[in-house]
Amino acid sequence: MTTGSEAYLAAQQQIASWVEQAQRQEAAAYAVQSRIEALTVDRWSPHRELRVVVDHAGMLADVEITERALGLGPHALSRVLMDTLRGARATLREAAIAAAVEVEGRDSPLARSLSQEYRTTLGADGPAPDAPEDHPTL
Repeated sequence: MTTGSEAYLAAQQQIASWVEQAQRQEAAAYAVQSRIEALTVDRWSPHRELRVVVDHAGMLADVEITERALGLGPHALSRVLMDTLRGARATLREAAIAAAVEVEGRDSPLARSLSQEYRTTLGADGPAPDAPEDHPTL
């Protein structure tokens, strides 16, 4: 038979356990957020006509155009730019997923949620051109 004070202590321990779990989850979320916000991807086009840099959200942060690009017509240059940008964004997607998996583990709800978000947002960019064979797929 449990007394009122034993039930009270058990309830306090349960609440303390929940608070500790929430604090661990918060720390992990901040760690993942910090890693992802630090991500940038720098990619050259296959023939080095241009280089793009995308930030952690997949937004174009910089473009460098070389002399070689000046010989392309506007349509070819546009195609090279867009292909290179898609490749950079696909690489970013895989890097963000890898960062979440590294911090949280493959089966964590946070890693799965982040993976789904990046796949939804950047999934149309196709496979990452330089993805390793063992990239984390969630």
